[in-house]
Amino acid sequence: MVKSNYGPSMAPTSLTIRIPCHPNVAKISMRLSKGSFKHDAKSNTIIWTIPNFFGKMTHSLQGESELLLRAGDRGPWVKQPIFVKFTLPKYTVSGLRIRFVKVLEKSGYHTESTVNYTTKCEEYEVRTHY
Repeated sequence: MVKSNYGPSMAPTSLTIRIPCHPNVAKISMRLSKGSFKHDAKSNTIIWTIPNFFGKMTHSLQGESELLLRAGDRGPWVKQPIFVKFTLPKYTVSGLRIRFVKVLEKSGYHTESTVNYTTKCEEYEVRTHY
């Protein structure tokens, strides 16, 4: 389950959650409230993509997997962290706000009167005890 904790008018673009799975997975079936998923067998992850995830919302992913029994698999599976990647336009995590910028340029440089804020996270790691 994933929950947004920002204002309802905001929506991140390209929210991607990479959930590790056991290397011996043979088949996966998923039920999700929004978005799409795929199983990447090379990296042993489930990739859950949510295109628009508005604020104050909760979405869930539930699933089952079938494992293959292989000879030599004796040790316990070491759980890997979950990775989250997103871009949140019009939001600053630090709370820094730029009210105005004054450019002193004699060459006739034309300035725009807008400031665009973007929060971008390439790799956010979540460790769980599941």
